[in-house]
Amino acid sequence: MTEEIFIPDFRLPSTQEHDVSPSDFKHRMNLILVFLHSALCIPCTTLPKILVQRYREVKALKAEILAIVGGQKEAAVDLHAKVQLPFPLLFDPENWGTTLYLGAESRRRPTIFVADRYGAIWSHLLPDEEDGSNDVRKAIEQLEFIELQCPECGVYDQPPSL
Repeated sequence: MTEEIFIPDFRLPSTQEHDVSPSDFKHRMNLILVFLHSALCIPCTTLPKILVQRYREVKALKAEILAIVGGQKEAAVDLHAKVQLPFPLLFDPENWGTTLYLGAESRRRPTIFVADRYGAIWSHLLPDEEDGSNDVRKAIEQLEFIELQCPECGVYDQPPSL
């Protein structure tokens, strides 16, 4: 049996003028957490566009997307407006939330985590394509698999160890 890894919690300001935390969705929704190192780099602006295109699928799977971007509020607000994000975009000027997930070493590419409604991490994806579309597809497939689980009736595969 593998040991479950749970998402660390944090609370960060969003571009919608309120603070948001992964725990706000606990027991209600699965999560796709997307860490973007900058609102100014090409991969970090392209991945949210793909997520917007697939957002209906994510919502149909009882999930929400939380995007976390490093840098200042103004750049995050510009990205949110330019891409017209239907999901929260949190800004993390000190990279505090990002460090909880990725450690002290900053990666210069987007990172995706998929967690179930109980906070267990099922996937950790590092998009290697320019746009990350393959990894968004993998994240949605993981959500589909999570939704097939039934902890109440004992049919619940353990999340893979990361």
